[in-house]
Amino acid sequence: MTIIGLIAGLTFSAVSVAAADETPITTTPISAPKESPPAAGAFVSDASDEVFVAAYAAGAGISLAAARQQIPQEDAMNNATAAAGIAPDSDSVDVWIERRVDGLVLHVRTDRVVEAEAITNAAQRAGVPLVIDRSPALVMKRTAQVSQFSSQLVEAIPGLQEYYIDVATGQLMLDVYDEGNKTAVMAASQSATRITGLPSVATQIDSPVRQQSTVNGGVALTECTAGFTGTYTSGSTTYQGFFTAAHCDQLGMTYYYGAYQTGTHTTATFKTGTESANADIAFYAVASGDTVSNQFYGQSTTVPTTQGSIVVPNVGSNICHQGYATGYACGTLASLTVALPNVWSCGGHVCNQVYGKVGYISKKGDSGGPVWYGTNGLIGIHSSGDTSDFTTYTGFFSQLKYRPAGTNLK
Repeated sequence: MTIIGLIAGLTFSAVSVAAADETPITTTPISAPKESPPAAGAFVSDASDEVFVAAYAAGAGISLAAARQQIPQEDAMNNATAAAGIAPDSDSVDVWIERRVDGLVLHVRTDRVVEAEAITNAAQRAGVPLVIDRSPALVMKRTAQVSQFSSQLVEAIPGLQEYYIDVATGQLMLDVYDEGNKTAVMAASQSATRITGLPSVATQIDSPVRQQSTVNGGVALTECTAGFTGTYTSGSTTYQGFFTAAHCDQLGMTYYYGAYQTGTHTTATFKTGTESANADIAFYAVASGDTVSNQFYGQSTTVPTTQGSIVVPNVGSNICHQGYATGYACGTLASLTVALPNVWSCGGHVCNQVYGKVGYISKKGDSGGPVWYGTNGLIGIHSSGDTSDFTTYTGFFSQLKYRPAGTNLK
């Protein structure tokens, strides 16, 4: 049998508390004629694929016509950033994509001349609307600052579910669940600003963030959803199998060959995993008689997609996931520096600020499913989410660069 990677709006009130440490912003808009299409292996999406366009439009809250226009714009922006050698998680440059009524705009914040010139030149060649803010990068500096106060934040803010630095504003964003107690939101903002010295915005969410491993009925795995396929080498032995979430059952999994079907299946065995402060990713090996492909079920549960390379898109990009419970869904990437203080996948400790947060729908059973960009750019493994009902759109994922040692993607 051939095995492929089986992938199986918040309701809020917000309060902002500002700190007096903001740097004045000066911006420089840039645009220029477009260049030839990006080279193979870059960020690529198919704007002619109606299923993908519909998912993109739903996740971004825009029309189908606007989605068709913005999809190639978004690719061009991510490719321009990559061409300039700027990583979205750089400590010297902040990068994000702003979605406006009239299209997308790429924002870059840096006081580094070399990086500013590189992204300016790349944006001009690609015809990408660019706004340069020539003040120091904030995100990684403030992320490090907040990490010093993680235990104090958890102790001072009951019901704290997750937090991160918003790349556009530099504010500390916090999600709080306290059974509808709206006064907790104001208290959370004030406490966070007092503890960290940063401007803070707290949001009341309508259910706690939970792991998403329990599924009833026919399942893609015994628990959870299988993600991308890969290999694991231990000593002189190389195993073939797939990645999923490490918080899922580690005693053994049943892997079903059909996306949502019972019936024909094989046994998968846990080999390694990292259920740590950095990631919630495990690798399972399948029987030696099974052939493991380099494909995964993405937007389709019948036609698999070939796995591309690992990519790290800019905040503001549209990314997608597939899970047994939810199916195919897309949404906007909010952050790559999220901490999840109350999720037990981090071994009882506060997760480091390296998890991703995205505005796609997710439910119990989706854990372990693949998270990707565009056609087949591999990003991460889905881990948890706000699971109250199908009106909420929040998911969290582990980045593939933090996968267990000895593992590789197919």
